[in-house]
Amino acid sequence: MKKNILAKQITMKMKTMFKDFDGEYLYNKIISAKIYLADIPNRFTNVNYIVSTNAIYIRGKENIKNIDEIMFHEIFH
Repeated sequence: MKKNILAKQITMKMKTMFKDFDGEYLYNKIISAKIYLADIPNRFTNVNYIVSTNAIYIRGKENIKNIDEIMFHEIFH
């Protein structure tokens, strides 16, 4: 459920940036992505993309609600 909310929010943000952006492809890619809630140490950012596992790790549930520039950037990896 949280992944669905995240995918919708990211897709909507892209639609506001690009006039003719469809969003269905991006939405489907986010839904099928490996995204995990994790206990990330404070010395790291709230959202991290790990190349070796091709996965996105988000610190805590509260950070899913706030799609900041870092989260937006990491999801695009």
